[in-house]
Amino acid sequence: MKKLKSSLICLLLSTLCFNAVAQIHRSSKLDYEKPELFADLPKKIELTIAALESLLDLPSGHGVNLPLGRYIALQGIIISKSDVDDNNVKTIVIKSNNRKGATLTFTRIRKEDGSFSYSGRMLSYNHSDAFEIVFEKGQYFLTKKKSLDMINE
Repeated sequence: MKKLKSSLICLLLSTLCFNAVAQIHRSSKLDYEKPELFADLPKKIELTIAALESLLDLPSGHGVNLPLGRYIALQGIIISKSDVDDNNVKTIVIKSNNRKGATLTFTRIRKEDGSFSYSGRMLSYNHSDAFEIVFEKGQYFLTKKKSLDMINE
């Protein structure tokens, strides 16, 4: 009886270990086997915030066609937006038509002093690269990153 119990415990532990290794192996494939969506664009693009800010008051379902910077234009549809009554935080989500599978999330946050800060990401779960909105030296940029790094943050 002790042998049977010990054998069952060993079998259970072996099964659990095998499943854990299999899950780790699958997640490592996520980033390396996917194509890049933004391979044709530079790693850093100066961003025109005023263009994005004009979208914050548009309704869901509205079409979008505007330049985000010197090298990239965004064409798509606003699929989601934050609460209209909250003036401290406004967010829109745009599904891109010209970068298939990509969505852009753009957020404006009102600081205590009345000024604004901005954040956002453009990514696709089907591709290995993405862009993040970053603030450097008084200017906003779209900075290219690996999608997996952004998803894990």
